[in-house]
Amino acid sequence: MAVTPRDVQALVSVARREVATAAQVRRDCFPTDGDGRISRRRLQMLYSAGMLARLRQQVVDPLHGVSAPVYHSTRRGLDFLAANVDPCYANYSCRTPNWQTLVHQLALGEMRILIESAAAGEKDFWVENYTTEFSIVDKDAKLPEQRFRLYTLLAEKPKRLVCNPDFMFVMRNARGARVVVGEHERGTTHPDKAAALKSVGYAELAKRKLHRRWCEEASDRFMVVVTAPDSTWRDKLIASFAKKAEPSLYRFAALPDLTPASYFRSSVWHRCDGTVGPLVKSEGQPEAIPVGAREAAAAGRRASKQQEAQVADR
Repeated sequence: MAVTPRDVQALVSVARREVATAAQVRRDCFPTDGDGRISRRRLQMLYSAGMLARLRQQVVDPLHGVSAPVYHSTRRGLDFLAANVDPCYANYSCRTPNWQTLVHQLALGEMRILIESAAAGEKDFWVENYTTEFSIVDKDAKLPEQRFRLYTLLAEKPKRLVCNPDFMFVMRNARGARVVVGEHERGTTHPDKAAALKSVGYAELAKRKLHRRWCEEASDRFMVVVTAPDSTWRDKLIASFAKKAEPSLYRFAALPDLTPASYFRSSVWHRCDGTVGPLVKSEGQPEAIPVGAREAAAAGRRASKQQEAQVADR
């Protein structure tokens, strides 16, 4: 088959997302294809040519009822991209996704597109080394801590302790680099349970500075960005994580508030101390503004931790 420029875009879209529905590929590559007929035809041709693989979701998203077929890369498709677009695609995964995690993977793919689109318009820093929890470093390894890049084994005894972020990227500028890890909550796990499951691992990761296994020259402190399906769920997550160790690590945002324009620069990110601000501050921007009943306590914390806050938000 003759591979068109938009076919190449579709292959890139699927590779970057790891898994994608036809609707997601249409938004990325065929924005004028109103009824989706053209994009579906091109995806079918790429599938028939062995450049994409396809499987059907067997678990329906309880919030959105999505059960559309999903596409993922094949070795033939990745080799084509490596030869014609960028050699880095030779290292992308073409494994068949686990049907039990497809809905979660689709959400993480959407998050990657959002973050990379937001970073594309920035001049003060750039985003690199984007990785998801499904990224493999050794496909033949049996143990998850050896097979997956982000899976970090922190202790075996007396109880197994791991830290396994949903995704990670590095923000870098002329002054240095900072690791940002993310948790994408879809509203299917109770906030108290989510905090209990995640916070212990992140606290230990921070204590031992093991985030530097992903970026050796990164700053001492990393940031955990947590996205929630809506503002109500966001506030419940804040209340739950505020009771756990190292609450200053976290920033929380409601997914409807996040766009390529707002992700880094708008005051949509909430902290456990009750302050709200952007992930990246513009020159001369004031410190995060306290809100609600936590105003007095937040003001005191800001006075004592002003230097830490300035480093944390670079």
